[in-house]
Amino acid sequence: MPNFNLRLRKNAYSEWKDEYIDYDKLKRIVKQQEQQLRLQQQTPVEPDKAGDLESATTYGTTPRSLKRVGSIRRSRSTSYLRTLAAASASETERLVLSRLIDPLEDALEAEYDKVERAYAAHVAHYSEQLALLRKQFRPNAPLATQESLQFALVELHRLLQLLTTFALLNYKGFVKILKKRAKAQPDAAAGAWYLAHTHSLASYQFPEARQCSDVMRSVEQTFADCFCDGNHALARATLMTKREESMNFAQTFVGVKIGACLILLVWVGWDSLVVPTFNSSREANVIPLVEARAYPVYRGVGCLLLLHWLVGVSLF
Repeated sequence: MPNFNLRLRKNAYSEWKDEYIDYDKLKRIVKQQEQQLRLQQQTPVEPDKAGDLESATTYGTTPRSLKRVGSIRRSRSTSYLRTLAAASASETERLVLSRLIDPLEDALEAEYDKVERAYAAHVAHYSEQLALLRKQFRPNAPLATQESLQFALVELHRLLQLLTTFALLNYKGFVKILKKRAKAQPDAAAGAWYLAHTHSLASYQFPEARQCSDVMRSVEQTFADCFCDGNHALARATLMTKREESMNFAQTFVGVKIGACLILLVWVGWDSLVVPTFNSSREANVIPLVEARAYPVYRGVGCLLLLHWLVGVSLF
C-alpha cells in the first residue's frame, strides 16, 4: 500500500494545497512522542517525582513545574475529563501528565479548525454560485448563453467532487494520525484517548461532507431541470463526463489579434494626428500616409483583421 502522504500529494487540488492537513508535521510529533515514551520506559522514575505525581492526582493539585501549563490548557480539557472517567486510577495519572505536556493536542485542534474553516468556506461559496446560475437561466436564451451555463454547471460539479475528496482525504489523514498515536502507547489509556478524539473529530462537518453532497445533488437537479427535461440520471451522466485537459489557444489568438490591431491603430494615429502637427519647415520631409511604401501592406493586414472580426461577430 502506498504511503498516505504520497497519496495525499497526488490527489490534492493545487489551489487548496495550503488548506490540507499538515500530515508530515503531525506524524513528526507522533514519532517524537514515541521516542520519548521509549526513553521513559528505559529510565526508572525517581521516588520523589513519583510521590509528587501521586500527591497531585490524590489531592487534586498539580506539581509546580506543570501548574503554568495546566492553567493555559484548562479551558480545553472538558472533553478530555470524560476520557479520564473511563480510565483506571493509574492510567488517569498517566493521562493527566500526558495531557499537560502533550504538544499533539494543540496541533490536532489547529489542524481540525483549519480544515473545517476551509471546507465551510468552499461550501458557502459554491452554494452562492449555484444560486446565481439558477437566476441566470432563461428557457429562450441564445444557444451560446445556454452552452456557457452548461459549462459553468459542469465546472461547479467538478469542484464539488474535488471538495468531497478534500474532506475525505483530510478525515482519513486525521484517523491515521490518531491510530499512530494510539499504537505508540498500547494500553487502556491510549484506547480511551483514541475514542475521545474520534468523537471530537465526528463533531465537525467535513468528515461526512453532507453539505457538499447536498449542494452537488442540487447542481444535478438544476442541470436536469434546465437541460435534460428532468431526467436526473442523464444529467448526472453528463456532469460526470471527464473534462478535456487539452490546452485552449483561443485567448492566445485573441491577444495576438488585439495586439496587431493596436499596432495598426498606433501607426495610423501617428501618421494622421501627430505628424501633421510638426513645424512647417519640416513639411517637405513628411510623407503622406497614402504614399508610404508600407501602406498597402498595413492596409491588407487591416482588411484581413476586419474581415475576421466581422465573421466572428456575425457568428456570435
